[in-house]
Amino acid sequence: MTSTGTQDPRPQTQDPSPPLFVSIDDHLAGFKIIEVEYRAGAVQELKLTAPTRRATRARLNTIKDAEAFPWEVVALCLGEQFTHEGEHFLDQLTPDSAALVEVTAFALTFGAGVQKKIEAATLAKLTASASSAPSNASSQADGPVPILIHGAGPSSSSARPLPKNPS
Repeated sequence: MTSTGTQDPRPQTQDPSPPLFVSIDDHLAGFKIIEVEYRAGAVQELKLTAPTRRATRARLNTIKDAEAFPWEVVALCLGEQFTHEGEHFLDQLTPDSAALVEVTAFALTFGAGVQKKIEAATLAKLTASASSAPSNASSQADGPVPILIHGAGPSSSSARPLPKNPS
């Protein structure tokens, strides 16, 4: 209804896609605070900051080994307080928390387009595993789901796990 009491002629549409984990507001703010859990049981809030275009280009141009690529993206977003430990920092986290850090760093660094590709690849993987799994087998969606990110680095793809519950 409009303010004059007549029906609004514009069609009412709802966006069928779920909200992005790293929201537009997060991108505008330039950071995202997430909660991570260490394997030892401690829980901590972690702030990941979107790197500048220049810092991203400078850091990623120095990568010689495609295996180092995910950590380099994470390191760009973490800052000095954690990067002095190197990738060992991620090894101290639970697998789901480490994956959450990586996915958040990729989304902050490369934007919503990459995040949408991650979510689409994960959904496709879940759909494929659900349709191909025997009815008496346990669900494959109980653990991290490997994802494929095309064109996100020096190699053509990089498989990383995506957390099952990024809340």
